[in-house]
Amino acid sequence: MKKLNQFTLVLSRVMEILCWIAVVIAVGLAIFSLMGRDWLEEQILHSMTIPGIDVGGLSLVLIDGHPSAASVTFSALAGVALASLSAMIFRNIHLILRTAQGKTWFSKGDTPFQKDITRMIREIGIFLISTSAVNLIWSIGMRFILGVDRVELGVELDSALVGMMVLCLSQFFDYGVQLQNDVDGLL
Repeated sequence: MKKLNQFTLVLSRVMEILCWIAVVIAVGLAIFSLMGRDWLEEQILHSMTIPGIDVGGLSLVLIDGHPSAASVTFSALAGVALASLSAMIFRNIHLILRTAQGKTWFSKGDTPFQKDITRMIREIGIFLISTSAVNLIWSIGMRFILGVDRVELGVELDSALVGMMVLCLSQFFDYGVQLQNDVDGLL
């Protein structure tokens, strides 16, 4: 179990860093698509054909295969939001594991039943639900930007269900914190 915790600790940090790099790239793409809109549409977008994109629970199929600069900008902004939410999820996973091991300055021993862990689990649930909300907003926005007749969209809302389950799990941890405090008060 310790090896699994150590592996997850390292993997969560690596994934957090990769997500923050994706945020920077998406911001750069959004700025580039705003500043070089004409060049982007003339030189790149009209010469390329993209039958479909499937990223992070978002699925986009262009009927004519040609994206617009506005769709690139809007998608890049959605990428910023999704990558930021993912980075925060991985950050919280890393902090939960470190806190449960008693390796953070705010940890209260090596028990998983701590208020900070409960808060971070709740935040993970909120971030997961927010991911589904961003996917849905992106889907609706792309319909308006590209036109209803030019695009077929699909949005996976699995992360909303997982987020609700994580929120329920945070309630169990909150109850565990209360029990832990009661036991500590008796001793």
